[in-house]
Amino acid sequence: QTLVRQIFYTTRSIPDLLAAIYIPVATLKLSDLSPASYAPPQPTPSPTLLDLLPTLPALHLSLLTSATRLDTLHSLPSINFNLVYTHYSELIAKSKLQASASGAIAQGGMRLWNPDVALSAWEQLGEWGLIVPAASVEDGGEETRMWKVDIGIEDVAWAVAKVGGNVGEGLGRWCKEV
Repeated sequence: QTLVRQIFYTTRSIPDLLAAIYIPVATLKLSDLSPASYAPPQPTPSPTLLDLLPTLPALHLSLLTSATRLDTLHSLPSINFNLVYTHYSELIAKSKLQASASGAIAQGGMRLWNPDVALSAWEQLGEWGLIVPAASVEDGGEETRMWKVDIGIEDVAWAVAKVGGNVGEGLGRWCKEV
């Protein structure tokens, strides 16, 4: 490395560099090299969609949980945002009712988000590949575009268990109630 730096930085000439390293490379013996010195670096595995699930925000996980519940309960070929948001709203209302009946004071992060905010989160799930386009309706908007859920309820249950806390517990109940 020292020779390479010295020749290249002083002359900036590739032919001079090659001429300077010709003899040292030609006299190099393979027995002088250790396997670690010429072994290629091992690539690190890139994270999969399942690895990223526990890092999703609560709203995204809530919508994904609602979508996988619909897919599991009704074996739907595809779903749209309106259907998922309606199911999500029903699950939030049911959770609030159960919490008030049991005397719980706080909901613990489980809240009903505005449809516009939820639609934005739904679109991000599509951008990230967690839901995939099934078909599109040309006249409608993003709310009526049809999607397939690319993840099962078991995967979502695993992710919400990793999240933990009140949000994880609430979404975990949604997964178990299937």
